[in-house]
Amino acid sequence: MIKIANFYCNQQKVFEYFLTYESRWHGFWNYLDKLKRQEIEETLKNSQQFSNESFNKKYLSQIKDEFNKQWGYKSDLTVKTSDNRQKLSLLIMREASAINYDEALINAFTRQFFYLVGDYVSSKARDIKTNGTNFETEVNDLLNQDIAFATENTTYQTYLIKDEKLQEKYNAKLKEIKIIKSSILYKPTFILKDGFSYNYKILDFSAEDLSGDFLEKQVDKYKRPDGQYVYKTVFMSREELCRILHKEYVVIQMDIQYKIDTYPGAIIQFDNK
Repeated sequence: MIKIANFYCNQQKVFEYFLTYESRWHGFWNYLDKLKRQEIEETLKNSQQFSNESFNKKYLSQIKDEFNKQWGYKSDLTVKTSDNRQKLSLLIMREASAINYDEALINAFTRQFFYLVGDYVSSKARDIKTNGTNFETEVNDLLNQDIAFATENTTYQTYLIKDEKLQEKYNAKLKEIKIIKSSILYKPTFILKDGFSYNYKILDFSAEDLSGDFLEKQVDKYKRPDGQYVYKTVFMSREELCRILHKEYVVIQMDIQYKIDTYPGAIIQFDNK
């Protein structure tokens, strides 16, 4: 408050009484603290309107819709118990006060899954090193194969080819094949005929209360070097903060199994590293 008074007032005497009173009794500070606590409790009250079961009913079908719209999805591809399996999770506030809350929640899971599949595909793909000594030779060999698809970002790789004739051949090939938009294949990618498809099976999608070690770790994030806990500018005990975070946040978990259908040499990616 002293800094505020000094900043806004040329004559500090106007604030002398206020500053003296505030430094002793902290009336204004206590008033603001009370308002922030009321705001936190109101948020907790609103949060209780969203049960754990409501997340499953509201968001699972929307997330699956996003998975199904992605290029390469093949619904009749069999997912076996021996296929890749991963647990995805998201820590999020229960209260859906933000305008883009639904979009953010759905995007969080789609990004996690797409990156997961994309990393797996990249581990199986054949890389063409753009800074390698045999780059143009490998590009020429690539263009002689039965390419069926290429991702949008392959069009930006033309400038890497110095040989004019090879550059013309590269651009001509891109005009012949289908250019696809993919959030999974994030590298510049070429796919041979029947070279890539995927399917998935969601084994579990559920919301759980924030508790146990996970809760303790979240609480520790609000601990100051002096040992005090501050949440939304409010000083509070560790026990009170545990109570608030337990009610205000929820952990949504997805247990998903997925199948990638490809064959050796079917996926070729430019590696710019």
